Amino acid sequence: MRAKLATLPLFALLCIGWVPIVWASLRWMVRDILRRFLLPARGRHARAPHPGVATAAFVLSASAFAFAYADLGAGYLPALQDWWEGPTHYEGLTCQNLDEKSVSRRRVFSTFELVDSNGVMWSFKIARSDLRAVSTRLGHPYTTVLTACRIPTMTLDASIYPRTGIIAEASVRQ
Repeated sequence: MRAKLATLPLFALLCIGWVPIVWASLRWMVRDILRRFLLPARGRHARAPHPGVATAAFVLSASAFAFAYADLGAGYLPALQDWWEGPTHYEGLTCQNLDEKSVSRRRVFSTFELVDSNGVMWSFKIARSDLRAVSTRLGHPYTTVLTACRIPTMTLDASIYPRTGIIAEASVRQ
């Protein structure tokens, strides 16, 4: 989540830099459409209007902006809300359905589910390479959770961000 939020200024700069391009192409489109259908107010030495080219430029720039905003910006709102509100603490969770061989294209994932006493379930899918990187660190939440998953009778307490599903803290319950 911190890495996602660290890239937020780059996304903001992209949006701030792209808005003038979309605005200029919109003005160009409107100007050329008006010049095409209205009589010229000044001399006839002005450049011929091309409303089709102007419309295509506007559609392309607006589409690129909409794609960048929807695709790249979609993950920022849940991460910002989780960062603002903080994680929710759950007690007495059990781990179920640990599958360390889930394959998706070129990456290998580990999947597991945390279930509380009321039956509410959270599913997690984490890249195996990420788990190997954190497994050497003592006290890391995912190391604690995977240890609890391998021992079926063990319960744990965890703090989970509700929107992004990131485990902030985990401890084994004695």
